[in-house]
Amino acid sequence: MSQVIAFPAGRLARPRPDEALVLAIVNNRWPQDSVYWLKECAEILSVMEETGAKASPALQAALAPVLDDLPRRLAFFPQYYRFFLAIALSAAALDLMPRARAVRMAEWVLDQGWPQSELSDANRAEAGWLMQRAGLELPADPAMNDRLRRFMERGATFAIPNRKAAYELTHLVFYLSDQGRQNPHLSKAAVASLRHAGTLAWLEQNADLLAEICLCLAHAGQNPPEIWLNFIVDAAKGFAFEAKHGMVASDDLHCLLVCNWFLGRAGHPAFRDRLPDLGPGKTLTVRGERPAALPLRELSTCLLGLGDTRAADWDRMRDIVTGALTAPSRDIVLQAEAADQGFEAFFAAFARAGRVMAG
Repeated sequence: MSQVIAFPAGRLARPRPDEALVLAIVNNRWPQDSVYWLKECAEILSVMEETGAKASPALQAALAPVLDDLPRRLAFFPQYYRFFLAIALSAAALDLMPRARAVRMAEWVLDQGWPQSELSDANRAEAGWLMQRAGLELPADPAMNDRLRRFMERGATFAIPNRKAAYELTHLVFYLSDQGRQNPHLSKAAVASLRHAGTLAWLEQNADLLAEICLCLAHAGQNPPEIWLNFIVDAAKGFAFEAKHGMVASDDLHCLLVCNWFLGRAGHPAFRDRLPDLGPGKTLTVRGERPAALPLRELSTCLLGLGDTRAADWDRMRDIVTGALTAPSRDIVLQAEAADQGFEAFFAAFARAGRVMAG
């Protein structure tokens, strides 16, 4: 079995985002009236809050006009209320705006019934977490809580590639743990779901998702395998930065944030990248290294090709499967096996054996 990492006890001071990175996100990526800016600003303020960072005078100056205007923007763009509340509550925690104003915004959202407009239980769960942060409560919904628990505890869901489901699982743990500030009290089945999702992220060599899963395990008092940590350490060393004119395309900023957030949580150096000089009119773009091997795709292709001979028993399939993979992919699959004591249960669901659909 792979070793697991042990986290430092208590809430020790941890590495925090560098001011240059924070200001680049606030000033040098998206217009401040863009929904992409709202998302990234909410993320970086949350990381700052959770890691105990302090707001600099430069950040205060950059955000002051937006924060002063948040209630008006919320009233005109209520469909983005979760972003606005996340920004307001983190900004209040960082002493960037009065908490009373953030609470009034949450009260207005509650009075307007915007959480009841959500079709997604996951979005309603986020709304409930935001209200709790403001000292408020949504109307009780036991049926929703039961659905969310069933979702989190159905391990087979997270043993089949589905990034949306995996990210919804991690976000639910973030809400339950108040972004690491309290124990989410996950059941054994929910922890197993996280480990299944982590095994898939490992097989995909997806550092972004794996870092979120490791954060969730850490918030729940669980120790991720050391090989996952080492992978995230290597990923955090591989980011490249560009300063260029024009709008930001899809990039790896989120991966940069969650990898470093997790490394800091695990007691490792984090947020040590030096950014390029961002002159007037230039945007920051972040690129991570792409995986050299694609074991998840190879493994899926192999199993699909086996047809009726495919079995859910890993001991029976191990030599057949690993013999069909390229050497780099085979190594990653065997590392997945060694890292997770629940790998056999993961494979039983991942193999999708014995499933026959009529017609």
